[in-house]
Amino acid sequence: MATPLSRLGFGRSVLAVLLAAGGGLETPLPAAQNIRAYQDAAGRVVFVNEAEPGPLRAALTTATPAPHIDRLIEGAAERHQVDPQLIRALVQVESGFNPRAVSSKGAEGLMQLIPATARRFGTRDTFDPQANLDGGVRYLRHLLDLYNGDLELALAAYNAGENAVGRHNGVPPYRETQNYLKKIFALYPTRRSVRPESGIVRFVDRRGVVHFSNTGMP
Repeated sequence: MATPLSRLGFGRSVLAVLLAAGGGLETPLPAAQNIRAYQDAAGRVVFVNEAEPGPLRAALTTATPAPHIDRLIEGAAERHQVDPQLIRALVQVESGFNPRAVSSKGAEGLMQLIPATARRFGTRDTFDPQANLDGGVRYLRHLLDLYNGDLELALAAYNAGENAVGRHNGVPPYRETQNYLKKIFALYPTRRSVRPESGIVRFVDRRGVVHFSNTGMP
């Protein structure tokens, strides 16, 4: 939940300076009346556009998970064979790495599980970071398998629901879902590569599947 600037000690003069100078942010700030700020799990102040839909709207800074949260992300990624970078991007957009986050629709925890989804994938305590991540990544793995590895459809279903994707035979034309996908793919490019000294290339395809090759990327 975004916190008004005044509650974080920011007055109108500070906001005016940020708006005039751009605040060093990569994305231009919108109209002043739409700006809110919240503190993420690491204690940083993050500015958001209140007018944009989504659990925490569009964060204008890149958050970093606390070390213990990052270890849990790595563990869930390994268990369910999903790229941890994809999970980090999803969790940042969903909750800003805040394990106590609650949306206006009742979604809870790091991966913003609604109670029905939590029960479906075996999460009893949605505010327990490990349980929440396990249930959320288990659900994401299910969606990737359901849509034959189509990452865009899997993420759309994670946001809008499988029924919505089915009704529209693809990504639903909802503004919230469209913005959600833009945020995820801004944080998680659909293809990444790392070339270590051995000559082995690691890359992640659109389906979120990690590949290793000694002949380069296709």
